[in-house]
Order: sequence, then C-alpha cells, then structure tokens
Amino acid sequence: MLHDWSLATDGNGSTVRTILVDYRKAFDLIDHNILITKLCQLDLPRSIINWIIDFLSNRYQRIKVADECFSEWGSVPSGVPQGTKLGPWLFIIMINDLDISGPHLWKFVDDTTASEVVLKGGVSKAQEIAHQVTKWSSENRVQLNSDKCKELRIPFARNTQDFEPIVINEKQLEVVESAKLLGVTISNNLSWNAHMEEVIKKASKRLYYLVQLRRAKVPPSDLALFYTSC
Repeated sequence: MLHDWSLATDGNGSTVRTILVDYRKAFDLIDHNILITKLCQLDLPRSIINWIIDFLSNRYQRIKVADECFSEWGSVPSGVPQGTKLGPWLFIIMINDLDISGPHLWKFVDDTTASEVVLKGGVSKAQEIAHQVTKWSSENRVQLNSDKCKELRIPFARNTQDFEPIVINEKQLEVVESAKLLGVTISNNLSWNAHMEEVIKKASKRLYYLVQLRRAKVPPSDLALFYTSC
C-alpha cells in the first residue's frame, strides 16, 4: 500500500486521498441471513455450510457481575463469536464482495482502506468512493462509525490542492496528518518518524519498569522472566 502511494506521488504533483473506514461493532452486527446467503454462493460442501449454521444458531449469553451474580440469559441473533478461529473467517466472507470501481482498495479482516490518486489539477472522486462504501454497508446491514472514519491526504506538491470534504452519513470526515493502520503509524509525508517515535515510547515504558525492578534488587532470573514476558 505504501509502495503504491509512493509511486503515485513521485515527482508529479499528485495527491493521494485515503479513506480509513471504521465499522461499529463489526463482528457483533453481522446479519446471519446475509452471511449464510454468501456462504451458499461459495464452492463449499453443503455439510460445511450446515455445520456453520448450527455453530451460529441458538447461541445465548449473559453477563457476570460478581460471584454468583449473573444477568438473565439473552439470545444472540447476530454477529460471530469473537475469540474463535471461525469468527474472523466468517467476517472475511461477509466483506469479501465489497468492491469499489477505479481506486485502490485494501481489506484486512475489519480494517478497510480505500484510496484514489488525484493528478495535479485533476478532479477528485473520493465522495463517490464514500457513497459506494456507504451503499454496500447499508445493503449488508453493517454500520459505519462515521466518527472514527478518517481521511489521510498524501501530497508532495509545493502548492497543495484544495478538496471538498468527504461526507459519510451526513458527517464530514476529519482530515488527519497521521493514522495507525494494523499497528503501523502512517504519516501524510510517508516518513517513518511518527511510527518510530511510537515504538521507542512503548519500549522506553517497558525498559523503565525493568530499571525499577533492578534497583529494587530483583533477582536476575526474575528480570529475565519479566523481559521475555513484556
């Protein structure tokens, strides 16, 4: 993805407009009927599909407040159980047919990123991309979290081009200078500075605890255990 963006903006004054899509409770709001319909369209043995239907059907859950204190049992009519091996695969099947004509689209489980390259002086079609994503989401009964959807613009021209804001569900997307995607902090100048600062900050916090434990004369074997664990 970064390689494509670097090539697209290499000395030509182009701008990459990227929409970072966020779904509200992505795994919990999957419609079982839509999911089963998509499963039936795949080249899968009927016995496997029936097994998955049985896996999703008649599930109940309750909340434990304290010892011997539970809520009433409630049915789970939608979603896939998290923490299972099958859950992410079923979500991938659910989102597999999300397709956008023209621009680049990257999907990794519930992380979806769409981008377009706007040539110098060209016209942006980012709003059309947003409409396509919104339309697919509505048809498949998954909810876009417009408050967490962001836009990342990657320009290298001296005179940056102004664009109309992207709107999803009547809300303008915030234009950010950096965003975290799959654990990597991506900046609008495609440098690694912000990402490295995050990595160093995280490492420094953990090394600080190690230093404090050493000052407290914790045995070396326990220090090694803490180091390998954290």
